Amino acid sequence: MAVVFRQAGDRLQELRRGASKQKAGLEVGPFFRPICPKKKGFNVTTLDVFSRDQLIKNYAKDPNVYPYFDDIEEVDIVSSKPLLEAISCSGRFENSSNNSTAKPPSSAAAFTPVSGVLDYIVTSHHFEHLPNPIQFLQDAEILLRPGGSLTMAIPIHTRCFDLYKPLSSSGSLIDAYINQQAQPSLGTVFNHICLGAKKIDGSPIASPQLEPNDVSLIWTELEPFQTNPEFNKIAWFEQLQADIKSRYIDAHCHCFNPASFCLILADLRMLGLVKELQVHDICEHGLEFIVHLQKDAPSQAHPCSGLSRTALVQAASSYSAKELLTATPTAHGQGQHDNPAEQLLRALKNSRSWKLTRPYRAAGSLLRKLRHSFSGAKP
Repeated sequence: MAVVFRQAGDRLQELRRGASKQKAGLEVGPFFRPICPKKKGFNVTTLDVFSRDQLIKNYAKDPNVYPYFDDIEEVDIVSSKPLLEAISCSGRFENSSNNSTAKPPSSAAAFTPVSGVLDYIVTSHHFEHLPNPIQFLQDAEILLRPGGSLTMAIPIHTRCFDLYKPLSSSGSLIDAYINQQAQPSLGTVFNHICLGAKKIDGSPIASPQLEPNDVSLIWTELEPFQTNPEFNKIAWFEQLQADIKSRYIDAHCHCFNPASFCLILADLRMLGLVKELQVHDICEHGLEFIVHLQKDAPSQAHPCSGLSRTALVQAASSYSAKELLTATPTAHGQGQHDNPAEQLLRALKNSRSWKLTRPYRAAGSLLRKLRHSFSGAKP
């Protein structure tokens, strides 16, 4: 069953839908493209795994970032902890008088959780990086006041380097939740390295419906390595396992399209894993979709929330199939400038998602080093 999602106009307007300068908000990972900048009067708290100084240091040589250092605002909460724990331990909030019964997850270290302290939460290209997105949704439910909103920009997997990865299912998110996944798994990072896609000219996918010959794997060095008897694949894989054990390797942990996200949220609500958040609007904007979830206001829910589960499953599958199997003139270089997705190429290259995964888009150098290091032994 086809589900039509509206096309967004102004991206910032969509992302600020639940925000205002009078409301208390949280922006997760604003980096150098904040959605609700404090310098423009938004009453917003920022959360990131790095401080402003560290972000500047990390990207000091990146020509796509350093011209915009002035736009990187002070990070109020520097933390890699789950959302509720990070906010509660920051000491910046006190419990709302009408909603102070939140309890920390049983697996978490003891902390006193705050609840009902935010009117809105906004993120951009953040949700797909989360090892445990269900925990994030549950934490957002607790932190939001009744009527509060969670608005997220999420890449459409057929329009970014996740093109060849399978859609995430409700089951994969549930596994991550039950297993309390705290970082990308070995399999996730392997897929991120070995299935990442790009256009032949090296640019991001951005537009769906490309001919197969217009797309290649990002890490083309893997092609000869896979068949080269001089390259020790086992040693390379062992090194990857060691890397994962020694440090956090960022990756897209989950892949979505607008319909699959609606399906997953419907499943989580059905199972009681998400109780109060409901999809109230969802739209496409080039290579991403923007979903607006609201707490405790089901009467205004998006039409996809009323579809049967069968219809949602069909919609999620057909959405990806249509994009992957249908070629258009843009695949041959015609009309690319008229495609709204192409207009977001620069935005994607400048996005946090694109930059955080840069080391593994350049994994060819690592593979070459490993090939030379371990060429003495054959798998």
